[in-house]
Amino acid sequence: QEYTVPELEEYVKAYTSQGLASNDIRHFVGDGHDRAAEKDYKAAMLNAEGQTDEQGIHPDSYVIGKWYRMLNAKGDCFVYVHNMTKAITAARPENFDEPSAEELERERRRGIPLTMLEAEVDRVTAQKKVAIIYGSEDTAEKIKAFYGYRGAVADTWPLAVGRVRAKVSPSTALERCRTAVVKACKNGETLLVHLGPDIADFVGKFSIGENRKYLHSSVFDFQGLLESSIRERMYLEEDKEAGQCVVRDGFRVVVTACYDASGDMSSVRLQELKDKVPFFEDMQVVRCRG
Repeated sequence: QEYTVPELEEYVKAYTSQGLASNDIRHFVGDGHDRAAEKDYKAAMLNAEGQTDEQGIHPDSYVIGKWYRMLNAKGDCFVYVHNMTKAITAARPENFDEPSAEELERERRRGIPLTMLEAEVDRVTAQKKVAIIYGSEDTAEKIKAFYGYRGAVADTWPLAVGRVRAKVSPSTALERCRTAVVKACKNGETLLVHLGPDIADFVGKFSIGENRKYLHSSVFDFQGLLESSIRERMYLEEDKEAGQCVVRDGFRVVVTACYDASGDMSSVRLQELKDKVPFFEDMQVVRCRG
């Protein structure tokens, strides 16, 4: 039987919520009774006891059908699931094929699933663009959780709503953003600038004047932070390595923007983005669902 992508997504969510994906270093841990229960659970889910290899993968998974890469239930790492055997593994299978250009374009038109987001961000980065990801608030929160695990997150929503709603002062929120920028630069990883449902004004307030040392407008520009003088504004002495404001290969910026009450990116919300987000017109839009 061939399973649809939505069916596989539900299956992966249920399966990985138990912490049982094959080869996952965060595997199920327990006593002998628990491990016996785990074995029975795997057999029931796969319906293939006695028909798997040492990794718990049905042999047919390597010769027929295809593998999909999907986020686990927590949204903090990817696993691979087979569309016919429903085998799941955290290790990339030898016969896994990256999505084709046609598949990516088809998904892009309807809003790509979270499982394809990294590949799409890679594509945008290769075009020397900053990806701005449109999605629902729920989707944006999942992306924030993912990059919180795989990169660094500059959460700018508190700057838009103020101390009372955010329960944090603007100065503290700005310093957290600065710290996230420095971390991503030094580690050579993705910096996610999370705008949230309310958009802070970076053009007229939070990326100008003294605030530039926290979240310089160049953060929103592709390779804007490769200019050492910009980093000099943002790095503290303790952030430097041998006196240098280091930025390592692999650093990039991704931005998330939430749909408004209409459930889409209305003309009003688009104008707000243009007015408040530096270099918005130079960014590449990626619609995401999940």
